Parts: sequence; structure tokens; C-alpha cells
Amino acid sequence: MQLQELTGMISDEVKREYYIAKAVKDISKNNSTLDSKSIYEISKTIYEESIKYNFNPLLITAIIKTESNYDPKAVSDSYAYGLCQVRRFIAPELAENIGIKWDGAEKTLFDPVKNIKIGVYYLSILNRDFHDLKTAVIAYNQGPYAVQEKLTNNQELSDNYVNKVLNYYADLRGFSLEEVQNEIKATD
Repeated sequence: MQLQELTGMISDEVKREYYIAKAVKDISKNNSTLDSKSIYEISKTIYEESIKYNFNPLLITAIIKTESNYDPKAVSDSYAYGLCQVRRFIAPELAENIGIKWDGAEKTLFDPVKNIKIGVYYLSILNRDFHDLKTAVIAYNQGPYAVQEKLTNNQELSDNYVNKVLNYYADLRGFSLEEVQNEIKATD
């Protein structure tokens, strides 16, 4: 499948089913509280939003796994909510930008479909602003202002989080970490 995908020899529908099936399998393996309909809807949304913003769906799957371990009701100590762990102070503006009605953090961000749409959109903004996917993923976790400040002051960015995401992404892809890092460099 990987080689065929790279050479463009498979249809979009086959790719769609492949990525959705991979996400379904991983979510099912890691979250026993979700029903099969919810798992499929989450997987389908991951695929659709990833394609919309030109991300590999398995990268988004890896971010969600790392952020929330597929728990749609997860809340962090920094008030990040849901699957993509979107912080509530930025979420209303992001939601508005993509036409999602804001009904408060719990109602909006605990909705897996809305959360994924907001989270992937946010990553796309960070990717555009930083012109580097790896830095965008770090900014997604640490916040863009903290990352920009470190870059401005020529400080090294912590890569613990992004390495965790990339390791999981490589695992999902069946690639080595080096192959995934080369793939990401090629997309920047």
C-alpha cells in the first residue's frame, strides 16, 4: 500500500478506506469506551480534515493519540479540551473562522467532529505561519507565542513532544522515524 500510494497507483477511494481503517483500528485498540459508530465518525473526520488541509491522516491520528489517547472528554491542566486538546481561549475564534457555532468549551470541544475540525484547522494555521511542519507541531503543543519567543531568542525548541508524535506516526505508517522525518522535510 505504501509504495502504491507514493507512486500514485491507487485511487482516492482506496486511500480513503485505507486511512479510515487504520484510524479505526488504532482508536479501537486504545479506547474501549467509544462505540463503533463514534470510532468510524472520528476516523472519517480525521481523514476528511487532513486531506482538506494537506496533512497525512496518520499524522493527525498520531497527534490525537498523543494529545488525548482518543478520549473525546479529555481536559488538560491548561484547559485544553477533547481529542485534539484545543485550548479554550483560542477555540472560539478558530471555530468562528471555519463556521462552527460556539456553544461553550464543553459542548463544542467535547464534540469529536467539531474538535477535530478546529484542531486540524489550527495546525494548518501554525504550519502556514511557521513554514515548517515540525515547528508547527511543537507550537501546537507549546503554544505559538512560546515557540516564536524561543525562535526569536535563538533558543532551542524542545522536541520531546514532536518526537513522541513522529514516533507514533512512523509506527502507524510502518516507516522508520528517519523515513518519516525525511517525508516531513520534503513537505516543508
